[in-house]
Amino acid sequence: MKKAEGTESPQKVVLVEKKDSNTINKELAVESQDRRSLEAELYKKVPQMFSEAQRRLVLNETPRYVIKQRKGKDGMYFDYVDTGYVIEQLNLLTGYQWDFRLVTKPDADFFRLSIEIKQFIVVGEITLHSGRKVRVIQDAGRADIKQKKDGSGYLDIGNDLKSAISDCIKRCARQLGVALDVYSGAVRRAQDENHPEHPLTEGQRKRLEALANEAGIGHSGLKKIIAELFDYSSTTDIQRRHFEMIQQRVSLLVSERLAEPEMPEEIKQGFDILGTPKAKRIATYSAYKSKGAEGLKELRKKMNAELDKRITEAKNNGV
Repeated sequence: MKKAEGTESPQKVVLVEKKDSNTINKELAVESQDRRSLEAELYKKVPQMFSEAQRRLVLNETPRYVIKQRKGKDGMYFDYVDTGYVIEQLNLLTGYQWDFRLVTKPDADFFRLSIEIKQFIVVGEITLHSGRKVRVIQDAGRADIKQKKDGSGYLDIGNDLKSAISDCIKRCARQLGVALDVYSGAVRRAQDENHPEHPLTEGQRKRLEALANEAGIGHSGLKKIIAELFDYSSTTDIQRRHFEMIQQRVSLLVSERLAEPEMPEEIKQGFDILGTPKAKRIATYSAYKSKGAEGLKELRKKMNAELDKRITEAKNNGV
């Protein structure tokens, strides 16, 4: 039977069950428990080189605070961990019973080819020692050879070779599970939300911004404070463990501002033009005000003299 022209077949309606967050979390917990039970059963039946404690070390998620990001090609960002962290994990995992050997021979032909392709590619291997058991893991690492901007030579060939070797060590260690979740893209950061190194909540960031505005320093002043205290470049970088200290610092500025005495507008402007720090201007004004009207008159006179001096210096310097 032909379908009448201009008509459409009835669409099948699929009902999708909506689940709240509690239901989803319970299902995830059950799945996780099932997986752990399966892993435990496998570990009993399959010969293992590592103990249960060693396995837990590599199976645990990589701590967020050791995960860094670098900018790659095409503007993409990639997660990574430092070589020092990987070596530390290998030491803990094996009790220092491991060594690394560079399989690639860094001879003249190696350097000639590397410079030709502008990249070091090396092969290395990690050897694990556990009693009579020995396991060798081999992988390759690479690093670009960086040139000077003017093209006159190379920045640091030795450092580039070291980077390739470090990459090789990390790739070998990855086969053992060290930071595997980072490089496989499986870092489950949502589970890290209560970790002290997790970024601030939106409410915490808004709280700091509000305090900064109340203190009269604004967003730029807040960025200066977090850079001085913890070398942060943005409020989105702030970790939760530092929130209280930053909040206390900004709150102190709010208290100082509230305690700032009322002063005539022309004196405020004079302090602003001269760039007098807030703490100093309060002390200076209070000292002159204690002398009464004559003291404030003397302060205005000194301000005008300093302003005239700076104007004269600017003219002499051709500004």
